Amino acid sequence: MAIISKFECNVCGNSYKTNRGLKRHLNIVTKYNVSCPDLDTLPENTIQQFKAILVHYIHKQLPKGSKQLEKQSVSVPATESQFYAIFKNYIHYYSALKNKYKCIFHGSSSNQLLAVF
Repeated sequence: MAIISKFECNVCGNSYKTNRGLKRHLNIVTKYNVSCPDLDTLPENTIQQFKAILVHYIHKQLPKGSKQLEKQSVSVPATESQFYAIFKNYIHYYSALKNKYKCIFHGSSSNQLLAVF
């Protein structure tokens, strides 16, 4: 009976056969969160105002009284600069072809992380 090692990303849940595969995945994710020089730097008050709008928008999209632990997906119209200013350090996927970012908040601390916004 062979023992199968499983290396799992604690954010997205992807599994890898080797530790090297997991490290490669994490290095790619880290690169998504490095500031791009092409993006505009936004003033702090603009970022805070957009955060307030974003929280309101998310609350409107979720079912009433939603404290469910199941997966929720919310799409938000925003400029790339706005999105990056708020979600940098939480970006877990980027598609250059579709120009889409994905942030994943997973686990018992996800509500506390989102409450910071």
